[in-house]
Amino acid sequence: MRACCFYDRRLLPGQGFEELAGAHLTRSGLAACSVERPGLSVSPLVHPPGFRLSGSAGYESRHVAASVAAALAGASAEHVTLDLSGVEHLDVATLADIAQAALRRPSGTRVRLTRVPPMLQRMLELFPELGAGMEVTRR
Repeated sequence: MRACCFYDRRLLPGQGFEELAGAHLTRSGLAACSVERPGLSVSPLVHPPGFRLSGSAGYESRHVAASVAAALAGASAEHVTLDLSGVEHLDVATLADIAQAALRRPSGTRVRLTRVPPMLQRMLELFPELGAGMEVTRR
């Protein structure tokens, strides 16, 4: 069984969050989540043009996700790559923002997703409409 949990870490005291997080498995399936898990960060890619996402995307990083979406939608390069190799967690709302931005691209070309973690590949399988403006590559 798999499930997605939605809670705002800002509303939980450290001890309460540790107890809640202890009930969850990380991507490796063995260790408990950490309060120290980094928020979502973005760094530019030069070759190919695009962005690399790192960390965890959730409610607390909505502003970062919105910035990524705006940058993807407005990027002047014909082909834009989104490297997801550093992503620990990406909520479905962030994926939806990225998908909508990909559809708004002026060139009409798909956003290339590289190094997509298995959990995100699964989300794209579960919600195929989110992948309409994106292309998952093997690089």
